Amino acid sequence: MRKVWFIALLLLALSAQAQVAQVWVSMPDSLCPYLNAQHRKVLWEQAARGVFDTIPNQLGGQSFITAIDKENNVLSVQLTQSMTMELTLQTDTIVLTETVCAPICSTLTRRYNYAWMLLSETRSPWDAEQTDEEKEQLF
Repeated sequence: MRKVWFIALLLLALSAQAQVAQVWVSMPDSLCPYLNAQHRKVLWEQAARGVFDTIPNQLGGQSFITAIDKENNVLSVQLTQSMTMELTLQTDTIVLTETVCAPICSTLTRRYNYAWMLLSETRSPWDAEQTDEEKEQLF
């Protein structure tokens, strides 16, 4: 009986990993203009093998996957020196969070359904880790 549960958990983990990969690669290029589908596939394949190399992005910079959290269905990517993206899969939504720090950080969080139709969007003008002085520079 333990073997059955172990196999079921293993298949679930592999399924979640495959699902994150599928969503990452199938993301519309307009949502990630730095990396086309082929670049995203190459990055995923490298990271799945434990290789977190950089690849040239569409704007002449370097991009790389920083983390894959299989348990929580989260993928983190450094798109440029100043921009990160986090892709989180939830039961019926995809959460895409982009943070740009140059030098003040701004975060845009979008929720999509699995057909990539926008459900909601929230914007934060600064990151919680910034000092009050940095936040005042916005005004």
